[in-house]
Amino acid sequence: MTLPSGSAAMSHEELVIRVTAPEDVGYAQAASALIERASHDHEIATRTPEELAVQIRLGNAVIALMDGVLIGFGYFKVWSDLAISHSGLVVEPKFRGRKIGKRLKLLLCEESKRRVPEGRMISLTTSPQVRHMNVELGFEVVSLAQLTSDPKFWAGCRGCHNFDRVNEPGSTEGEVTPTGERCCCEGMCRLNSGS
Repeated sequence: MTLPSGSAAMSHEELVIRVTAPEDVGYAQAASALIERASHDHEIATRTPEELAVQIRLGNAVIALMDGVLIGFGYFKVWSDLAISHSGLVVEPKFRGRKIGKRLKLLLCEESKRRVPEGRMISLTTSPQVRHMNVELGFEVVSLAQLTSDPKFWAGCRGCHNFDRVNEPGSTEGEVTPTGERCCCEGMCRLNSGS
């Protein structure tokens, strides 16, 4: 989808938000760097360019491009129990406040529902903005145990800069995951039967 940039002063810029194709694999490095920068100020797990390249090739990612430059990214992954996680949702700071993140999330929801109609969408977040957006899109707060028991999903938490702190011996911060480790995020779930 091609959208106006939302600013008269920037009317020459073109914002494109779309699902990725294999030829978009070149954006993996920029997406990884964007997530890395966001992880300094937000509780978001880092992802390698190689990991993101796989999701881009599979068409499991969505991108926001301003004049061909990556300014937003997110991807979904389907787990063994048909839980569909939406991860790595980031927008370049200077483009925040334009609802680009919400448009990316909405496209992730639409693509998840189209590709895995029997699945249920899950989300981990500590961000009030992401929580608000998720609630607007029909997500409900659930215990972490209700998200997924797939250990590969929970292994992704190891990339969060809070992981070591919340898993120190004796820590009571956060909630215990199905794998026995702790997570400081809030779990949210949306059935694909929602709109």
